Amino acid sequence: MAFIAICLHFATKQWRIAAELRAADAVIYYRYQYDNWDDPERYSRNSDAVLHSLLRFAGPDFGSTIVDVSLVGPKDPSRAAELCSKLPNLRLLGIRDCPLSDDDLERFTNLNDLRGLYLRGTSITNESVATLRKFKHLRVLNVTETSLSAVAIDELKSALPNTKIHSGDRIRARM
Repeated sequence: MAFIAICLHFATKQWRIAAELRAADAVIYYRYQYDNWDDPERYSRNSDAVLHSLLRFAGPDFGSTIVDVSLVGPKDPSRAAELCSKLPNLRLLGIRDCPLSDDDLERFTNLNDLRGLYLRGTSITNESVATLRKFKHLRVLNVTETSLSAVAIDELKSALPNTKIHSGDRIRARM
């Protein structure tokens, strides 16, 4: 009985976080929607994935784990950062085109499964380099359209040699 109570506690916590993120127009993906989950270098989203029939009645927040969150222009990026930091299994996180600050990044350092961090168009500065250096497990870091200097980017590249870092201006389609 205690096991069921613990499971319900964590499921309802995720449900509350997901509800608030959805209210901020977040796109959320769950573990069951990915193939090759056990290989963090090669997993990919499966658009045909269906939650197991025994769990479908409760919904994905009770039947699976949130692993991917994407927010574009949230009104309160600090609150979005706080909510995302409470999702320990998060692998991909995109908070873009908003005034996300250097201090907000510190909240993500406990996300040990995070492989992709997309911060395009945020307000991060060179001060964030000390925090970003802690993300040794990242495979992709997107800091395009931020105020990070070339020196800061070079410092990140040397501190995170296994991470593909996208920086500079946004690439626009040619007409």
